[in-house]
Amino acid sequence: MQARGSAKKTATGNTFLLTLLRNGFLATNTLYLLVRFWLFRSSVTKRVIFGYAASEAIAVALWLTLQSMARQGNDLQQSGLTQYMFDIIYVTWFVQIASLVWGNFWYLYLIIPGYAAFIIYKNILLPYLFRGQSPFASLQGLLGRGGGAQGANQAAPQQPGEPVSKRQAKLQARAAKGDPRVQMRKR
Repeated sequence: MQARGSAKKTATGNTFLLTLLRNGFLATNTLYLLVRFWLFRSSVTKRVIFGYAASEAIAVALWLTLQSMARQGNDLQQSGLTQYMFDIIYVTWFVQIASLVWGNFWYLYLIIPGYAAFIIYKNILLPYLFRGQSPFASLQGLLGRGGGAQGANQAAPQQPGEPVSKRQAKLQARAAKGDPRVQMRKR
């Protein structure tokens, strides 16, 4: 009984969201087509047509994907990739309407691949490829300590009176002797 109620709640939420998307598509496209292609038809260029067609194709493809997901019983209110699909559709609508005021608002659409690149860097490249350490932090460390390779391999100086573990003391003694193993282990 509880599962049936949950499915009904999900279906109701999905219906609401799909209706909202349909109405949003109708409103933004009607406004854009009327203003850009009818009132200001002299300003229509190939670039404007391409920008509108490409962004609308992406948004419609995502809308159809969301409809398919809703038909299969998936919850469209969940976070994750579903939420990104909604965000892309909303950004598309904003860019289309804002481009009526200023034609270069199409460049704002580049936020989407920029954000995707950031998420890939943060969630895939940084933990798996760079082992949790930012490559930019190591460059900053090199530049901040005088720029030499020797400065990057030396341990940070200890404050007087600060306790040092036995392991740290051994590593400092090895580093003072110039042991190459210590220099390779330091990051």
